[in-house]
Amino acid sequence: MATTYIGFMLGMNRVDSKEAVFHTPQRIVERNERKLSSEFVGPGVEIVKRGGNREKD
Repeated sequence: MATTYIGFMLGMNRVDSKEAVFHTPQRIVERNERKLSSEFVGPGVEIVKRGGNREKD
């Protein structure tokens, strides 16, 4: 809670300060976790289903 006062000192209102301290960092972590996933191809592109590579003898 004390960190939200930094936002006040920077001219943010209470809601924006709380958003910057609590919610924004969580969204950054979640975005980075998605990027590190094997399902991530590029921005806006994800693999939703993989097909099997079956070799016939």
